[in-house]
Amino acid sequence: MRATNVATKKSRAVAAGVVIAAAVAIFVCAAEPAAAGGADGLGEILQGLRRNLAPATPSVRNVEMTIRSGDGVVVKWAGRQAYKVLPEGPALLTVLTGPPEVKGFAVLIREVGGGDPEIWSYVPPVRRVRRLTRVGGEQFFLGSDLTVSDLGFWTRSSGNVRLHGLGNYRLQPAYELHETPAGAGPFKRITTWVHQHDLRPLERRFFDPSGRLWRTQHFSDFKQVGKSMLPMAVRVIDVQEGGTSELRILELEEGTMPEDGLFDPKLLAKNADPATW
Repeated sequence: MRATNVATKKSRAVAAGVVIAAAVAIFVCAAEPAAAGGADGLGEILQGLRRNLAPATPSVRNVEMTIRSGDGVVVKWAGRQAYKVLPEGPALLTVLTGPPEVKGFAVLIREVGGGDPEIWSYVPPVRRVRRLTRVGGEQFFLGSDLTVSDLGFWTRSSGNVRLHGLGNYRLQPAYELHETPAGAGPFKRITTWVHQHDLRPLERRFFDPSGRLWRTQHFSDFKQVGKSMLPMAVRVIDVQEGGTSELRILELEEGTMPEDGLFDPKLLAKNADPATW
């Protein structure tokens, strides 16, 4: 799909090689809880989030990203994803298929042994595969409001997550979780609302180092995939600058079994061409 216009660059976007490090999830909060499995039920809530956002069912997906800047410029990108749970953990490959100026950018995210996800990016202009750090997954993708974690549809955190309580989120019964990310990063704290009954994510709010609300992340259009409630749309709003970016799954081929080789970082340059799979 061709862009309707050319997006203006955000002030915090960096050179393309670094920005793609900020590239392609649906949120799976696999942080170590303060009292996992304790009386407050935090462990069960985190497990429910994981079940919903990292389904056991493999799939191939056609996706669309829509980026709206604060001054009204709209850009659309098309992409394709392959998702599978490997023996080491879930893995997701995202490849941009158009328009021509972004075609071939690819990001591979794999969870290995329950630790921080391993992230690789492929940048077509330099034909290089680079491994990204955990902080790299929190950077912004090609000047959009989406991060690597947003595009991959999950965000892991090694920080501290606590259950603040049970209340209402837009007339829905929801748990409120408070997270303090560990180490250096762009966010001072994160607040997450999780539906009480099926534990699907509803919204996350990210606060900058000064404590000001920076961005919000909204999950919608849920689809039953196996035993999971998978959000088919993730929308991110930059509260401070006014931009909005959305990642939407247009088509999900449930049960399609991608080959393991699609998730091999050594083959990422080859797999960045979706015509091969």
